[in-house]
Formats: sequence, C-alpha cells, structure tokens
Amino acid sequence: MPRKATVVDHRTDDLTIGLVNAPRGTWHTGPARAQLADHLRAAYTGGQTIRSLATDYGMSYAKVHKLLTTDIPGTSVPRPTLRPRGGYHRA
Repeated sequence: MPRKATVVDHRTDDLTIGLVNAPRGTWHTGPARAQLADHLRAAYTGGQTIRSLATDYGMSYAKVHKLLTTDIPGTSVPRPTLRPRGGYHRA
C-alpha cells in the first residue's frame, strides 16, 4: 500500500516545523521550503557538507543538493557555489 506524503504546514512562522527530522516523504512547500533552503544554504556556506546536512535534517543527499542548487522564490540566502569533492586529483 503506498504511503501518503506528509505536507509541512507552511502557514506557521515556527522555524522548527518540519525542518529537522521530518518524516520521509515529507513535501516542503511554499514558505517552509524557502525557509528550509535558507537554513541549508547558511549551514553549507558555513562549512558543513551536503552529506552531514542530509544526516542532520533526515533527508536524502539528493534532496539537500536540490534545495541548495535550485532557485526557490522567497529565499534570502543566495545559492552557494558547491565545493569540489575532496581527495587526490590527478594532474
């Protein structure tokens, strides 16, 4: 039986609603999506990795990457330039 997607209530001003450890399949819409993107972008710009953000927020790597790189109306933090992957790079 398919699972119903949870939609975060975007009519509230509470910063913590649906931001951390929202159930899998949660749809962040409207102002809640912009707010989440702002939090993720600020943390990424501050030095956190996409993988650590995904773990902290209970999301997939792909969802965090998409929120960081997509133009979302209502965001106040600009899209960051993604850092290159670490490790040895051949010349």
